[in-house]
Amino acid sequence: MKSLLSLLLIVLLNTNNAFAIILKGQETNGGDPYAAEFFNIWDRFTPLLPAYFSLPNGQGLDRNELQRVRSIVRISSEEKITLDGVEKGAVNRPHPTSPQIIISRSYWGRILLAQKQLIVLHEVLPLVGINDKDYANSNAIFQSLTEDKSPDERRGYISAIRTCEPDVISQLTQYRFEKIFKPNDRMDMLFLAVQSRCAEFLRRLTSWGYDFNVCYYSGSNTPLTKLFQNADSSISFVETLNALLEGGAKTQFQCPTEVADACISNSNSALPELMKAKVSSQLTCPLQ
Repeated sequence: MKSLLSLLLIVLLNTNNAFAIILKGQETNGGDPYAAEFFNIWDRFTPLLPAYFSLPNGQGLDRNELQRVRSIVRISSEEKITLDGVEKGAVNRPHPTSPQIIISRSYWGRILLAQKQLIVLHEVLPLVGINDKDYANSNAIFQSLTEDKSPDERRGYISAIRTCEPDVISQLTQYRFEKIFKPNDRMDMLFLAVQSRCAEFLRRLTSWGYDFNVCYYSGSNTPLTKLFQNADSSISFVETLNALLEGGAKTQFQCPTEVADACISNSNSALPELMKAKVSSQLTCPLQ
């Protein structure tokens, strides 16, 4: 009987301990609100990063590697964390297969969102092999994501779209684009990309969910009609046309002041026959 009672007591104690752990949410990512907020911040900044971010110390942050670590990291929280007698917001334990981050609840609960964002970056970087002891790398990323840049950056991207430089365009995130360019300016960049036949930038806009069925201010131009004003058989024309169609541009879409001669006709005889067929099937005014 004593043995049975002892066994029952052990089972109850273990059950209570497990239940307490679940209630406190310190052992599972899903049950810990501090871990959930940490992940939320992580998930919000990752898509804003370029595929590769060059850092001040000469290293580079690979976005794919960051996403891989995100899938295996274990995040938990403790009431208070100190190192050498100094309270810390969080600590990380890098490991190739089981990385871990522990958050200080008392510290985390009294700081602002911007401070939390910086802590997330600082704790995540060592998990992908990047030294951030002095916060130089995490600060560089944080500033890139949150601060307005000088007019030089704006001019640089305008030049890259005008001359269609894929390497520069690939570094532009939606967050930075919408920080640098106001809504009307974004329209300008769309039509500049059409004018310069920059399919790379148009596909970037498509990936960000931009609509190509728009009119240029109060004029009669849609992106498609703008493109067809100078139609030819060049590869750049065909690529730009494809990028617009892939992005959902509709040839039957018309601006209020759009006129019939905006439709494709025999005046565009240089247009490849295959493209004529592809486009004419969607036209409200058929090819002649």
